Amino acid sequence: MCGSVQINGYTFCEGLGQLEIPSSLGHIHPVVYLIRGAHFRPRNAPKLRGSLCIGELIGMYRYHMASTSHDKVYALLGLAADDPNTPGLKPDYNVPWYDVFSNTIQYILSGEGIVETYPEKDIAIIQTKCWILGCIGSVEDIYESNRQKLNILFNDIPESSVFQNEWGRRWMIQASAEPIQSCDILCLLRGNSNPCIIRLSKDHFTIINITITPQQPGYNDNPDTESLREMDPRQNPPYDITLTWAIPVSDTENEVRPRDPMELIQIAPQYQKEGPDTEKGSTDLRVIVDGIAVQLADQGEPGLFKGWLTQMGTAVPVSEQVVKAVVGNTTPDGPQIVKVLLQYQDNLPVTEEVLKVAAGNEGYCGDEIMRLLLKYRHSLHISEEVVKVVAMNKGPYAHYIMERLFKYQKNIPVTEEVVKAAAGNRGVRGPELMEILLNHRHSLPVTEELVRIVAGNEGLYAKDIMWVLFKHQDDILINEEMVTTVEQSELPERYEIVKWMLFKHQEMIRKPGWKEKFQNTARKFRQEGLSIMSTKHHRK
Repeated sequence: MCGSVQINGYTFCEGLGQLEIPSSLGHIHPVVYLIRGAHFRPRNAPKLRGSLCIGELIGMYRYHMASTSHDKVYALLGLAADDPNTPGLKPDYNVPWYDVFSNTIQYILSGEGIVETYPEKDIAIIQTKCWILGCIGSVEDIYESNRQKLNILFNDIPESSVFQNEWGRRWMIQASAEPIQSCDILCLLRGNSNPCIIRLSKDHFTIINITITPQQPGYNDNPDTESLREMDPRQNPPYDITLTWAIPVSDTENEVRPRDPMELIQIAPQYQKEGPDTEKGSTDLRVIVDGIAVQLADQGEPGLFKGWLTQMGTAVPVSEQVVKAVVGNTTPDGPQIVKVLLQYQDNLPVTEEVLKVAAGNEGYCGDEIMRLLLKYRHSLHISEEVVKVVAMNKGPYAHYIMERLFKYQKNIPVTEEVVKAAAGNRGVRGPELMEILLNHRHSLPVTEELVRIVAGNEGLYAKDIMWVLFKHQDDILINEEMVTTVEQSELPERYEIVKWMLFKHQEMIRKPGWKEKFQNTARKFRQEGLSIMSTKHHRK
Protein backbone atom coordinates (compact mmCIF):
# COMPACT_ATOMS: atom_id res chain seq x y z
CA MET A 1 0.00 0.00 0.00
CA CYS A 2 1.24 3.50 -0.77
CA GLY A 3 -0.05 6.96 0.03
CA SER A 4 -2.09 7.97 3.04
CA VAL A 5 -5.08 6.27 4.55
CA GLN A 6 -7.35 7.14 7.45
CA ILE A 7 -7.67 4.58 10.23
CA ASN A 8 -9.69 4.78 13.40
CA GLY A 9 -8.15 5.04 16.84
CA TYR A 10 -8.94 1.47 17.79
CA THR A 11 -7.05 0.04 14.80
CA PHE A 12 -4.12 2.34 15.45
CA CYS A 13 -3.91 1.21 19.08
CA GLU A 14 -4.14 -2.45 18.09
CA GLY A 15 -1.00 -2.00 16.03
CA LEU A 16 0.69 0.04 18.73
CA GLY A 17 -0.04 -2.69 21.23
CA GLN A 18 2.08 -5.13 19.26
CA LEU A 19 5.16 -2.97 19.85
CA GLU A 20 5.31 -3.87 23.55
CA ILE A 21 6.03 -0.35 24.75
CA PRO A 22 8.71 -0.45 27.47
CA SER A 23 7.86 0.74 30.96
CA SER A 24 10.17 3.75 30.45
CA LEU A 25 7.53 5.04 28.00
CA GLY A 26 4.66 4.26 30.32
CA HIS A 27 3.18 7.75 29.89
CA ILE A 28 2.03 6.60 26.43
CA HIS A 29 -0.44 4.07 27.86
CA PRO A 30 -3.01 6.58 29.18
CA VAL A 31 -3.04 8.37 25.82
CA VAL A 32 -3.56 5.08 24.02
CA TYR A 33 -6.47 4.41 26.38
CA LEU A 34 -8.22 7.58 25.15
CA ILE A 35 -7.50 6.98 21.46
CA ARG A 36 -8.68 3.38 21.63
CA GLY A 37 -12.01 4.30 23.18
CA ALA A 38 -12.75 7.22 20.86
CA HIS A 39 -14.04 4.88 18.14
CA PHE A 40 -16.82 3.67 20.44
CA ARG A 41 -17.96 7.10 21.61
CA PRO A 42 -20.76 8.64 19.47
CA ARG A 43 -19.83 12.07 18.15
CA ASN A 44 -23.20 13.77 18.48
CA ALA A 45 -24.44 12.10 21.65
CA PRO A 46 -25.14 14.18 24.77
CA LYS A 47 -22.38 14.37 27.34
CA LEU A 48 -21.66 10.94 28.82
CA ARG A 49 -19.86 10.14 32.03
CA GLY A 50 -16.61 8.22 31.87
CA SER A 51 -16.09 4.74 33.27
CA LEU A 52 -13.17 5.51 35.60
CA CYS A 53 -13.26 7.50 38.82
CA ILE A 54 -11.11 10.57 39.32
CA GLY A 55 -8.64 8.70 41.54
CA GLU A 56 -7.90 6.18 38.78
CA LEU A 57 -7.55 8.91 36.16
CA ILE A 58 -5.09 10.88 38.27
CA GLY A 59 -3.13 7.68 38.74
CA MET A 60 -2.96 7.28 34.96
CA TYR A 61 -2.06 10.88 34.05
CA ARG A 62 -0.21 12.25 37.08
CA TYR A 63 3.14 12.32 35.25
CA HIS A 64 1.68 14.20 32.27
CA MET A 65 2.40 17.89 32.42
CA ALA A 66 -0.25 20.64 32.36
CA SER A 67 0.14 24.32 31.49
CA THR A 68 -1.87 25.12 34.61
CA SER A 69 -1.30 22.98 37.67
CA HIS A 70 -5.05 22.93 38.47
CA ASP A 71 -5.66 21.02 35.23
CA LYS A 72 -3.83 18.03 36.70
CA VAL A 73 -7.28 17.42 38.19
CA TYR A 74 -9.78 19.63 36.36
CA ALA A 75 -8.78 18.47 32.86
CA LEU A 76 -9.69 14.92 33.84
CA LEU A 77 -13.21 15.68 35.08
CA GLY A 78 -14.67 15.31 31.60
CA LEU A 79 -13.37 11.72 31.50
CA ALA A 80 -14.41 10.81 35.03
CA ALA A 81 -17.42 8.91 36.28
CA ASP A 82 -17.64 11.42 39.15
CA ASP A 83 -19.95 14.45 39.12
CA PRO A 84 -17.72 17.48 38.37
CA ASN A 85 -20.05 19.74 40.37
CA THR A 86 -19.42 17.81 43.56
CA PRO A 87 -17.82 19.96 46.28
CA GLY A 88 -14.14 19.17 46.27
CA LEU A 89 -14.07 18.64 42.50
CA LYS A 90 -15.84 21.71 41.15
CA PRO A 91 -13.26 23.75 39.22
CA ASP A 92 -12.06 26.94 40.87
CA TYR A 93 -8.83 28.37 39.49
CA ASN A 94 -8.67 31.00 42.23
CA VAL A 95 -7.90 28.37 44.85
CA PRO A 96 -4.17 27.62 45.28
CA TRP A 97 -3.04 24.35 43.70
CA TYR A 98 -2.03 22.77 46.99
CA ASP A 99 -5.59 23.31 48.28
CA VAL A 100 -7.02 21.77 45.09
CA PHE A 101 -4.72 18.81 45.66
CA SER A 102 -5.85 18.49 49.28
CA ASN A 103 -9.55 18.83 48.41
CA THR A 104 -9.25 16.16 45.73
CA ILE A 105 -7.72 13.70 48.18
CA GLN A 106 -10.40 14.50 50.75
CA TYR A 107 -13.03 13.81 48.09
CA ILE A 108 -11.47 10.46 47.13
CA LEU A 109 -11.28 9.42 50.80
CA SER A 110 -14.76 10.74 51.65
CA GLY A 111 -13.32 13.22 54.11
CA GLU A 112 -11.55 10.58 56.19
CA GLY A 113 -8.06 11.19 57.53
CA ILE A 114 -5.77 14.21 57.72
CA VAL A 115 -4.23 15.61 54.53
CA GLU A 116 -1.30 18.02 54.51
CA THR A 117 -0.11 19.79 51.35
CA TYR A 118 2.45 22.56 51.00
CA PRO A 119 2.72 25.62 48.71
CA GLU A 120 6.06 24.65 47.19
CA LYS A 121 5.70 20.88 47.26
CA ASP A 122 4.08 18.56 44.75
CA ILE A 123 3.46 15.96 47.41
CA ALA A 124 0.74 15.32 49.98
CA ILE A 125 1.15 13.60 53.33
CA ILE A 126 -1.91 11.66 54.41
CA GLN A 127 -2.62 10.26 57.86
CA THR A 128 -5.53 7.87 57.79
CA LYS A 129 -6.64 4.36 58.69
CA CYS A 130 -6.69 1.29 56.51
CA TRP A 131 -7.19 -2.41 56.20
CA ILE A 132 -4.31 -4.44 54.77
CA LEU A 133 -5.81 -6.92 52.29
CA GLY A 134 -2.64 -8.64 51.09
CA CYS A 135 0.12 -8.00 48.58
CA ILE A 136 0.91 -8.36 44.90
CA GLY A 137 2.39 -11.74 44.00
CA SER A 138 3.13 -11.03 40.35
CA VAL A 139 2.41 -8.46 37.65
CA GLU A 140 1.98 -9.01 33.92
CA ASP A 141 1.74 -6.16 31.43
CA ILE A 142 -0.92 -6.61 28.73
CA TYR A 143 0.40 -4.27 26.07
CA GLU A 144 -2.35 -4.69 23.52
CA SER A 145 -5.01 -3.47 25.97
CA ASN A 146 -2.85 -1.14 28.11
CA ARG A 147 -3.69 -3.10 31.22
CA GLN A 148 -1.92 -4.94 33.98
CA LYS A 149 -2.78 -8.39 35.25
CA LEU A 150 -2.24 -8.76 38.99
CA ASN A 151 -1.95 -11.94 41.00
CA ILE A 152 -3.16 -11.05 44.50
CA LEU A 153 -1.92 -12.83 47.62
CA PHE A 154 -4.77 -12.15 50.03
CA ASN A 155 -4.40 -12.43 53.78
CA ASP A 156 -7.10 -13.98 55.95
CA ILE A 157 -8.99 -10.98 57.35
CA PRO A 158 -12.76 -10.71 56.63
CA GLU A 159 -12.33 -7.62 54.45
CA SER A 160 -9.95 -9.53 52.16
CA SER A 161 -12.49 -12.28 51.64
CA VAL A 162 -15.03 -9.68 50.44
CA PHE A 163 -12.76 -8.61 47.58
CA GLN A 164 -11.63 -12.14 46.83
CA ASN A 165 -15.21 -13.35 46.58
CA GLU A 166 -16.10 -10.45 44.29
CA TRP A 167 -13.13 -10.55 41.92
CA GLY A 168 -11.03 -13.62 42.64
CA ARG A 169 -7.25 -13.61 42.97
CA ARG A 170 -6.35 -12.50 39.43
CA TRP A 171 -7.25 -8.92 38.63
CA MET A 172 -7.08 -6.97 35.38
CA ILE A 173 -6.69 -3.22 35.92
CA GLN A 174 -6.01 -0.19 33.77
CA ALA A 175 -2.27 0.49 33.51
CA SER A 176 -1.19 3.51 35.56
CA ALA A 177 1.65 6.00 35.35
CA GLU A 178 3.58 4.31 38.14
CA PRO A 179 4.07 0.60 37.38
CA ILE A 180 2.88 -1.80 40.05
CA GLN A 181 5.53 -4.23 41.31
CA SER A 182 5.58 -7.57 43.07
CA CYS A 183 5.42 -7.14 46.87
CA ASP A 184 3.43 -3.91 46.62
CA ILE A 185 0.66 -3.84 49.22
CA LEU A 186 -3.06 -4.03 48.50
CA CYS A 187 -5.02 -2.07 51.08
CA LEU A 188 -8.37 -0.38 51.62
CA LEU A 189 -8.19 3.17 52.89
CA ARG A 190 -11.02 4.21 55.16
CA GLY A 191 -13.52 6.26 53.21
CA ASN A 192 -12.67 4.64 49.87
CA SER A 193 -14.72 1.73 48.53
CA ASN A 194 -12.02 0.74 46.03
CA PRO A 195 -8.66 -0.77 46.95
CA CYS A 196 -5.39 1.12 46.88
CA ILE A 197 -1.85 0.02 45.97
CA ILE A 198 0.92 1.29 48.26
CA ARG A 199 4.64 0.63 48.64
CA LEU A 200 6.84 0.65 51.73
CA SER A 201 9.18 3.65 51.85
CA LYS A 202 11.26 3.50 55.03
CA ASP A 203 9.14 5.18 57.75
CA HIS A 204 5.92 5.47 55.72
CA PHE A 205 4.16 4.20 52.59
CA THR A 206 4.00 5.67 49.10
CA ILE A 207 0.76 5.59 47.13
CA ILE A 208 1.22 3.89 43.77
CA ASN A 209 -2.49 3.78 42.81
CA ILE A 210 -4.89 5.57 45.13
CA THR A 211 -7.85 3.77 43.54
CA ILE A 212 -8.08 0.67 41.37
CA THR A 213 -11.07 -1.21 39.99
CA PRO A 214 -10.71 -4.72 38.56
CA GLN A 215 -12.14 -4.65 35.05
CA GLN A 216 -12.75 -8.37 34.72
CA PRO A 217 -14.46 -9.79 37.82
CA GLY A 218 -13.25 -13.28 38.61
CA TYR A 219 -16.33 -14.83 40.16
CA ASN A 220 -19.13 -12.30 40.39
CA ASP A 221 -20.41 -10.67 37.19
CA ASN A 222 -22.03 -7.87 39.21
CA PRO A 223 -19.57 -6.92 41.96
CA ASP A 224 -21.27 -4.92 44.69
CA THR A 225 -18.65 -2.45 45.88
CA GLU A 226 -21.31 -0.57 47.85
CA SER A 227 -21.31 -3.40 50.38
CA LEU A 228 -17.71 -2.48 51.16
CA ARG A 229 -18.80 0.89 52.50
CA GLU A 230 -20.65 -0.88 55.27
CA MET A 231 -17.57 -2.63 56.65
CA ASP A 232 -17.56 -2.41 60.41
CA PRO A 233 -14.10 -1.32 61.59
CA ARG A 234 -14.71 -3.15 64.86
CA GLN A 235 -14.34 -6.44 63.02
CA ASN A 236 -10.63 -5.75 62.63
CA PRO A 237 -9.46 -2.38 63.96
CA PRO A 238 -7.83 -0.53 61.03
CA TYR A 239 -4.19 0.41 61.14
CA ASP A 240 -3.01 3.98 61.49
CA ILE A 241 -0.95 4.68 58.41
CA THR A 242 1.07 7.56 56.97
CA LEU A 243 1.14 7.89 53.18
CA THR A 244 2.71 10.17 50.62
CA TRP A 245 1.24 10.87 47.19
CA ALA A 246 2.98 12.94 44.54
CA ILE A 247 1.31 14.76 41.63
CA PRO A 248 4.15 16.69 39.97
CA VAL A 249 3.19 19.97 38.35
CA SER A 250 6.57 20.98 36.91
CA ASP A 251 8.21 19.60 33.79
CA THR A 252 10.76 17.53 35.70
CA GLU A 253 9.41 14.05 35.16
CA ASN A 254 12.66 12.23 35.85
CA GLU A 255 13.04 14.04 39.16
CA VAL A 256 9.57 13.42 40.54
CA ARG A 257 9.23 9.76 39.72
CA PRO A 258 9.98 7.66 42.80
CA ARG A 259 13.54 6.44 42.97
CA ASP A 260 15.23 5.51 46.23
CA PRO A 261 12.90 5.47 49.25
CA MET A 262 13.21 8.51 51.51
CA GLU A 263 12.06 9.28 55.03
CA LEU A 264 9.29 11.79 55.59
CA ILE A 265 11.64 14.38 57.02
CA GLN A 266 13.59 14.32 53.75
CA ILE A 267 10.46 14.65 51.63
CA ALA A 268 8.77 17.40 53.63
CA PRO A 269 10.92 19.00 56.35
CA GLN A 270 7.84 20.98 57.45
CA TYR A 271 6.04 17.79 58.44
CA GLN A 272 5.93 17.22 62.18
CA LYS A 273 5.80 13.64 63.44
CA GLU A 274 4.36 13.88 66.91
CA GLY A 275 1.38 12.89 69.01
CA PRO A 276 -0.20 9.56 70.02
CA ASP A 277 -1.53 8.87 66.52
CA THR A 278 1.97 9.17 65.10
CA GLU A 279 3.32 6.79 67.73
CA LYS A 280 0.58 4.28 66.96
CA GLY A 281 1.29 4.72 63.26
CA SER A 282 4.92 3.75 63.79
CA THR A 283 3.84 0.67 65.72
CA ASP A 284 1.29 -0.23 63.06
CA LEU A 285 3.92 0.14 60.32
CA ARG A 286 5.98 -2.46 62.15
CA VAL A 287 2.94 -4.76 62.38
CA ILE A 288 2.11 -4.30 58.68
CA VAL A 289 5.70 -4.99 57.61
CA ASP A 290 5.88 -8.10 59.78
CA GLY A 291 2.53 -9.33 58.51
CA ILE A 292 3.56 -9.08 54.86
CA ALA A 293 6.94 -10.71 55.59
CA VAL A 294 5.28 -13.63 57.38
CA GLN A 295 2.74 -14.03 54.58
CA LEU A 296 5.47 -14.12 51.91
CA ALA A 297 7.60 -16.52 53.96
CA ASP A 298 4.62 -18.86 54.23
CA GLN A 299 4.17 -18.70 50.44
CA GLY A 300 7.46 -20.57 50.04
CA GLU A 301 8.71 -18.33 47.21
CA PRO A 302 12.28 -17.07 47.89
CA GLY A 303 12.10 -14.45 45.12
CA LEU A 304 9.06 -12.73 46.60
CA PHE A 305 10.49 -12.85 50.10
CA LYS A 306 13.77 -11.36 48.89
CA GLY A 307 11.85 -8.60 47.12
CA TRP A 308 10.07 -7.69 50.34
CA LEU A 309 13.32 -7.63 52.33
CA THR A 310 14.70 -5.25 49.71
CA GLN A 311 11.72 -2.94 50.25
CA MET A 312 12.24 -3.12 54.01
CA GLY A 313 15.87 -2.06 53.65
CA THR A 314 17.70 -1.27 56.87
CA ALA A 315 15.05 1.15 58.13
CA VAL A 316 12.84 -1.67 59.40
CA PRO A 317 14.82 -4.41 61.22
CA VAL A 318 13.67 -8.00 60.91
CA SER A 319 11.66 -9.00 63.97
CA GLU A 320 11.60 -12.24 65.93
CA GLN A 321 8.13 -12.95 64.53
CA VAL A 322 9.48 -12.93 60.97
CA VAL A 323 12.46 -15.15 61.83
CA LYS A 324 10.10 -17.64 63.48
CA ALA A 325 7.92 -17.74 60.37
CA VAL A 326 10.95 -18.35 58.16
CA VAL A 327 12.52 -21.17 60.19
CA GLY A 328 9.10 -22.78 60.59
CA ASN A 329 8.57 -22.98 56.82
CA THR A 330 7.78 -26.56 55.75
CA THR A 331 7.82 -26.03 51.97
CA PRO A 332 10.61 -27.47 49.77
CA ASP A 333 11.98 -23.93 49.35
CA GLY A 334 12.15 -23.38 53.10
CA PRO A 335 15.97 -23.63 53.31
CA GLN A 336 16.37 -21.19 50.41
CA ILE A 337 14.14 -18.67 52.19
CA VAL A 338 16.24 -19.11 55.33
CA LYS A 339 19.40 -18.43 53.29
CA VAL A 340 17.84 -15.26 51.87
CA LEU A 341 17.06 -14.05 55.39
CA LEU A 342 20.46 -14.94 56.86
CA GLN A 343 22.23 -13.07 54.06
CA TYR A 344 20.04 -10.03 54.56
CA GLN A 345 20.96 -8.99 58.09
CA ASP A 346 23.92 -9.76 60.36
CA ASN A 347 22.23 -9.42 63.71
CA LEU A 348 19.02 -11.39 63.43
CA PRO A 349 17.14 -12.09 66.68
CA VAL A 350 17.79 -15.84 66.96
CA THR A 351 16.17 -16.37 70.35
CA GLU A 352 15.14 -19.49 72.23
CA GLU A 353 11.65 -19.10 70.77
CA VAL A 354 13.13 -19.08 67.26
CA LEU A 355 15.10 -22.25 68.04
CA LYS A 356 11.96 -23.91 69.37
CA VAL A 357 10.12 -23.19 66.13
CA ALA A 358 13.00 -24.62 64.08
CA ALA A 359 13.18 -27.62 66.42
CA GLY A 360 9.50 -28.31 65.82
CA ASN A 361 9.69 -27.99 62.01
CA GLU A 362 8.10 -31.22 60.71
CA GLY A 363 8.83 -30.60 57.05
CA TYR A 364 11.24 -32.62 54.94
CA CYS A 365 13.74 -29.76 55.13
CA GLY A 366 13.53 -29.21 58.89
CA ASP A 367 16.99 -30.64 59.50
CA GLU A 368 18.57 -28.45 56.80
CA ILE A 369 16.92 -25.35 58.28
CA MET A 370 18.33 -26.19 61.70
CA ARG A 371 21.78 -26.72 60.14
CA LEU A 372 21.68 -23.27 58.54
CA LEU A 373 20.55 -21.67 61.79
CA LEU A 374 23.28 -23.30 63.89
CA LYS A 375 25.89 -22.39 61.28
CA TYR A 376 24.74 -18.76 61.28
CA ARG A 377 25.21 -18.33 65.02
CA HIS A 378 27.94 -20.40 66.71
CA SER A 379 27.12 -19.43 70.28
CA LEU A 380 23.48 -20.45 70.52
CA HIS A 381 22.41 -22.10 73.75
CA ILE A 382 20.40 -25.30 73.36
CA SER A 383 18.00 -25.32 76.29
CA GLU A 384 15.88 -28.09 77.75
CA GLU A 385 12.80 -26.58 76.11
CA VAL A 386 14.41 -26.74 72.67
CA VAL A 387 15.39 -30.40 73.12
CA LYS A 388 11.89 -31.13 74.41
CA VAL A 389 10.34 -29.67 71.24
CA VAL A 390 12.56 -31.88 69.07
CA ALA A 391 11.55 -34.89 71.17
CA MET A 392 7.91 -34.13 70.31
CA ASN A 393 8.62 -33.50 66.60
CA LYS A 394 6.60 -35.96 64.47
CA GLY A 395 8.40 -35.12 61.23
CA PRO A 396 10.28 -37.68 59.11
CA TYR A 397 13.67 -36.12 59.89
CA ALA A 398 13.19 -35.25 63.55
CA HIS A 399 15.92 -37.71 64.58
CA TYR A 400 18.42 -35.88 62.36
CA ILE A 401 17.56 -32.60 64.09
CA MET A 402 18.18 -34.23 67.47
CA GLU A 403 21.52 -35.67 66.36
CA ARG A 404 22.54 -32.28 65.01
CA LEU A 405 21.89 -30.64 68.38
CA PHE A 406 24.09 -33.17 70.15
CA LYS A 407 26.90 -32.46 67.67
CA TYR A 408 26.49 -28.71 68.10
CA GLN A 409 26.59 -28.51 71.87
CA LYS A 410 28.08 -30.69 74.56
CA ASN A 411 26.03 -31.53 77.63
CA ILE A 412 22.64 -31.26 75.95
CA PRO A 413 20.06 -31.27 78.78
CA VAL A 414 18.34 -34.68 78.54
CA THR A 415 15.99 -34.48 81.50
CA GLU A 416 13.13 -36.73 82.52
CA GLU A 417 10.72 -34.20 80.98
CA VAL A 418 12.51 -34.47 77.63
CA VAL A 419 12.31 -38.27 77.69
CA LYS A 420 8.62 -38.07 78.62
CA ALA A 421 8.07 -35.89 75.56
CA ALA A 422 9.71 -38.53 73.36
CA ALA A 423 7.61 -41.24 75.03
CA GLY A 424 4.46 -39.50 73.83
CA ASN A 425 5.74 -38.90 70.28
CA ARG A 426 3.30 -40.40 67.74
CA GLY A 427 5.53 -39.88 64.74
CA VAL A 428 7.50 -42.39 62.72
CA ARG A 429 10.78 -41.27 64.33
CA GLY A 430 9.56 -41.57 67.91
CA PRO A 431 11.53 -44.78 68.62
CA GLU A 432 14.74 -43.35 67.15
CA LEU A 433 14.37 -40.14 69.13
CA MET A 434 13.96 -42.15 72.31
CA GLU A 435 17.02 -44.24 71.49
CA ILE A 436 19.16 -41.15 70.83
CA LEU A 437 18.11 -39.61 74.14
CA LEU A 438 18.66 -42.73 76.21
CA ASN A 439 22.04 -43.34 74.60
CA HIS A 440 23.12 -39.91 75.77
CA ARG A 441 21.66 -40.32 79.24
CA HIS A 442 22.48 -43.84 80.39
CA SER A 443 21.60 -43.14 84.01
CA LEU A 444 18.00 -42.15 83.35
CA PRO A 445 15.72 -44.81 84.95
CA VAL A 446 12.66 -46.20 83.20
CA THR A 447 9.89 -45.31 85.62
CA GLU A 448 6.29 -46.40 85.95
CA GLU A 449 5.20 -42.96 84.69
CA LEU A 450 7.32 -43.34 81.56
CA VAL A 451 5.77 -46.73 80.82
CA ARG A 452 2.32 -45.25 81.38
CA ILE A 453 3.00 -42.44 78.87
CA VAL A 454 4.12 -44.91 76.20
CA ALA A 455 1.15 -47.15 76.94
CA GLY A 456 -1.14 -44.17 76.35
CA ASN A 457 0.60 -43.27 73.09
CA GLU A 458 -1.89 -43.93 70.27
CA GLY A 459 0.72 -43.70 67.53
CA LEU A 460 1.61 -46.61 65.27
CA TYR A 461 5.13 -46.79 66.64
CA ALA A 462 4.40 -46.69 70.37
CA LYS A 463 5.20 -50.39 70.74
CA ASP A 464 8.65 -49.76 69.28
CA ILE A 465 9.23 -46.98 71.81
CA MET A 466 8.31 -49.46 74.55
CA TRP A 467 10.87 -51.96 73.27
CA VAL A 468 13.51 -49.20 73.22
CA LEU A 469 12.81 -48.56 76.90
CA PHE A 470 13.17 -52.21 77.83
CA LYS A 471 16.28 -52.57 75.71
CA HIS A 472 17.82 -49.55 77.42
CA GLN A 473 17.33 -50.92 80.92
CA ASP A 474 17.56 -54.68 81.07
CA ASP A 475 17.09 -54.77 84.83
CA ILE A 476 14.00 -52.57 84.76
CA LEU A 477 11.93 -52.91 87.92
CA ILE A 478 8.53 -54.26 86.85
CA ASN A 479 5.57 -53.84 89.19
CA GLU A 480 1.89 -54.67 89.00
CA GLU A 481 0.94 -51.12 87.97
CA MET A 482 3.21 -51.28 84.91
CA VAL A 483 1.79 -54.61 83.79
CA THR A 484 -1.79 -53.38 84.28
CA THR A 485 -1.05 -50.16 82.37
CA VAL A 486 0.30 -52.03 79.34
CA GLU A 487 -2.46 -54.64 79.49
CA GLN A 488 -5.17 -51.97 79.39
CA SER A 489 -3.50 -49.95 76.61
CA GLU A 490 -4.30 -49.99 72.89
CA LEU A 491 -0.81 -51.11 71.87
CA PRO A 492 -1.02 -53.73 69.08
CA GLU A 493 1.64 -55.87 70.76
CA ARG A 494 0.55 -55.28 74.32
CA TYR A 495 0.19 -58.99 75.06
CA GLU A 496 3.68 -59.70 73.82
CA ILE A 497 4.99 -56.86 75.99
CA VAL A 498 3.07 -58.14 79.02
CA LYS A 499 4.49 -61.63 78.46
CA TRP A 500 7.97 -60.22 78.26
CA MET A 501 7.50 -58.22 81.46
CA LEU A 502 6.21 -61.27 83.32
CA PHE A 503 8.92 -63.47 81.88
CA LYS A 504 11.56 -61.04 83.18
CA HIS A 505 9.93 -61.08 86.59
CA GLN A 506 8.45 -64.54 87.00
CA GLU A 507 8.07 -64.00 90.72
CA MET A 508 5.05 -61.85 89.89
CA ILE A 509 3.23 -64.82 88.35
CA ARG A 510 3.74 -66.72 91.58
CA LYS A 511 1.90 -64.08 93.52
CA PRO A 512 -1.68 -64.98 94.56
CA GLY A 513 -4.15 -64.34 91.76
CA TRP A 514 -1.59 -63.32 89.13
CA LYS A 515 -1.42 -66.69 87.35
CA GLU A 516 -5.21 -66.67 86.87
CA LYS A 517 -5.08 -63.02 85.81
CA PHE A 518 -2.42 -63.79 83.21
CA GLN A 519 -4.48 -66.72 81.86
CA ASN A 520 -7.59 -64.53 81.60
CA THR A 521 -5.59 -61.88 79.76
CA ALA A 522 -4.27 -64.49 77.33
CA ARG A 523 -7.80 -65.80 76.72
CA LYS A 524 -9.12 -62.28 76.07
CA PHE A 525 -6.32 -61.50 73.63
CA ARG A 526 -6.93 -64.80 71.84
CA GLN A 527 -10.60 -63.87 71.40
CA GLU A 528 -9.50 -60.60 69.83
CA GLY A 529 -7.58 -62.58 67.23
CA LEU A 530 -4.13 -61.68 68.53
CA SER A 531 -1.52 -64.38 68.21
CA ILE A 532 0.12 -65.54 71.41
CA MET A 533 3.81 -66.01 71.01
CA SER A 534 5.81 -68.31 73.21
CA THR A 535 8.16 -66.69 75.67
CA LYS A 536 11.19 -67.98 73.79
CA HIS A 537 10.34 -65.53 70.96
CA HIS A 538 10.16 -62.48 73.16
CA ARG A 539 12.24 -59.42 72.24
CA LYS A 540 15.41 -58.72 74.06
